[in-house]
Amino acid sequence: MDQIKIKSDNNFKRDIDALARKIKVPWDSKNSRFAFYRKEEIDCESIQGEWIEQSGIIMICGSILTDNVEKKTCSHSIPGASLNEVSGYTKEKLIQLCPLLADFERKGKFSNNAMFLLATNLRFIKGGKRIFFNILKNRDEPEWKTKKWEGNWKRDIEGKDYRPMECKKNCKYASDCNCYSLYQKLSMNIRRVEKEEDFYPLNVCEQELEGCLEEAIQNPENAMRVIVAQTGLGKTEIYCRKIASMPEKKFIVAVPTCNLQNEVADRLEHKGVICYRTSSKINNIKKLGLDDLYDKACELYNQGFGIMIRTIIKNYMTEHQDDLSDHQKKGLKEILNVHKCPKEQCIVTTHAYLMMMNLDELADYEIIIDEDILMSLFKRNGTIDLQDIQKMLDSHKLPKEIRNLLKKIMKMENNETRKLKPIALNNHAKMGLYKKGGVFHNTLPLLLESTSIAMDKQERQVMFFNRMNLPNRKMIIVSASANKKLYQGYFPDRRIIFHTIHKAEYQGKVIQYSAHTMSRKCIEQIGADTVFDKIEKITGKIPVISFKMTNKGDIYFGKTEGFDEYCGKDIAVVGTPHSKPLFYKLLACELGYIKKNVSYTLNCRRVVRNGYDFKIMSFADPDIQNLQLFLIETDLEQAIGRSRVLRKTCTVYVFSNYPCEQAELIQTEYLPEINDEEEMKCEEIGNT
Repeated sequence: MDQIKIKSDNNFKRDIDALARKIKVPWDSKNSRFAFYRKEEIDCESIQGEWIEQSGIIMICGSILTDNVEKKTCSHSIPGASLNEVSGYTKEKLIQLCPLLADFERKGKFSNNAMFLLATNLRFIKGGKRIFFNILKNRDEPEWKTKKWEGNWKRDIEGKDYRPMECKKNCKYASDCNCYSLYQKLSMNIRRVEKEEDFYPLNVCEQELEGCLEEAIQNPENAMRVIVAQTGLGKTEIYCRKIASMPEKKFIVAVPTCNLQNEVADRLEHKGVICYRTSSKINNIKKLGLDDLYDKACELYNQGFGIMIRTIIKNYMTEHQDDLSDHQKKGLKEILNVHKCPKEQCIVTTHAYLMMMNLDELADYEIIIDEDILMSLFKRNGTIDLQDIQKMLDSHKLPKEIRNLLKKIMKMENNETRKLKPIALNNHAKMGLYKKGGVFHNTLPLLLESTSIAMDKQERQVMFFNRMNLPNRKMIIVSASANKKLYQGYFPDRRIIFHTIHKAEYQGKVIQYSAHTMSRKCIEQIGADTVFDKIEKITGKIPVISFKMTNKGDIYFGKTEGFDEYCGKDIAVVGTPHSKPLFYKLLACELGYIKKNVSYTLNCRRVVRNGYDFKIMSFADPDIQNLQLFLIETDLEQAIGRSRVLRKTCTVYVFSNYPCEQAELIQTEYLPEINDEEEMKCEEIGNT
């Protein structure tokens, strides 16, 4: 209840008397009181005596006992002090988000009610009060009006603890913005700031993709052509049809995984295309069922001693001569044979094998790469323990050049990144290192061949990145996700042409629960069992794609490409797949983003991407931020794509604070209470 009391000795008492006579209401000079309510605050039927209404305001007159009036629950009757202040918004950003505030700044006619609406919202925005009065002063309003609003702000807005007023009451843009209030809009973890793009019929998108691929194949220009098309649009089927329709041309098709390699080769052969399937020594050993030999071969390859695999195969055949079957003996002999250059119309291989192929011998082949090759190139990273480096230095068995490099590495500061000039080791040198003994049986060869390194003293290790340059020849890349800026950074001397196919609307649904970060540490902090029990109550018992650590199946973040077993099924995608901050810095160093004397820290920030404005742990530097967010969204969209939601009427439930394409956002909490600030802090988490 708001009241005006009039002292009998006040000079303006006669003005109130005149007002009472004018509006024809009784006025009790002894009580000397008017009472005011908003209409929605009270039950008018409970008023006993004279009252009038104007513009939604109820004025109760005379000596009515207004304390007996029954008040309704209203928005500002709940203390505004219970609301958290929103920060991180400049005046320019607020004006961009609120058309009413933009009108206020333009100095045109502006009502007091609209000003009150803005004031009650800006009160809860850091710097909002200053913005309000700066704009008011710049509007060239009379000084008395500014002072009046200063009084209103202190006495009413703060003094009576008003909550943010809802837009529909005094904002002409309320229906366009479709939000409850400016404060609510800014408080949302995720909000759309751009109109959703127009969708095209599925067959139109297919025709566009087919025409784009046809043009890319026929164009002889030496360029890297990247065609970005939705998961499930039919990229594989379309390029297989193209290959089958051009028997006069030869093709190399590179896919992310061995499973997809066999699927594509089978599809091509069904269309009458003669294919050659590449196979690595390690995979051929695995097919023979020799697990101990397979494990040793993997260890050597992962350490950079792949040259030793032939030697251990020969030794294994000698030592296990009596134990091997005829099939295994024959298989090992075939692995040792040097294969001739294939002549088939189509060579089907993997991304990893493509990087090792001598493409100069296959100059007449057209190269089509299925999915983003850059994601495979970014996986060429590893670590070596500082303890192992020190042991090698203590052994005094290293060449001077290598020894000096390791000494420099040991002197690096924590989180420091550095570009390196690789030390190329020939096969003889690698074999020599390996024969020096166990202290050298680590990832030293990969470290020496790396082009960027990062020091992680917390984990007592050095991270390194080994750059692989693809040959400078025509390539066609067809992928559901690719980022032009990253391609330009990794291939600065190449001509890169991007074409993004228009998008079709999903036949199924993506329902996203975004209230929690769902980082690894968030899941660990709450408890994995608790998290997945809560999620199962929402989704029912359906397949889950999440972090490898959750043990939810063979498909997990970092390993989602090439799987089709969830096609048409409801699935849950759980998690926001961050990598270590130092890993992003390592890639940024390789891409030339790191500047001297600049601190690159991960903090909770509001970012704008893909038409959304949202909070996430990220970097301030726009290039590193783009790198980080692209890697996160690629993992999420690949996981969502496993259900083929574009063509199938299934539902994908996503539990992540990173907004996904065509998702219906549900921003209410679904897990036990957790402090938002602490949850954001723990979003910085380790490798996939």
